[in-house]
Amino acid sequence: MVDISIGIGGGHRTGAEVYRYVAQRVGLSPQFELQSPLPNGVLVYPTVLDDAVLYVFTSENAAPAQIAVRDKLTGAQISFVLAPERAAVRWFPKRDVPSSQSMDSDARYAELP
Repeated sequence: MVDISIGIGGGHRTGAEVYRYVAQRVGLSPQFELQSPLPNGVLVYPTVLDDAVLYVFTSENAAPAQIAVRDKLTGAQISFVLAPERAAVRWFPKRDVPSSQSMDSDARYAELP
């Protein structure tokens, strides 16, 4: 297997579309559902731990980014504004959560410089 980064001159959107297409073709699906589109330059990276789910959000965008995602494993809703050119970490315990209940009040988070 060869690791090749795709950086096509069409900007971040074009690269994201290529990665999305390949992921769909090989049967991969994201751990989360977007509740609103992410701006260019924003990355959402979930990690499932033994007793919690950790999300790392990063922004290379010069403007604040509205983040709204739903974790597929727990149904947790994560919604906040990510500061420009910053990163944020959110984690919450794994447990049975009704899909209509927001986990934002239970989420632990930190904004990183």
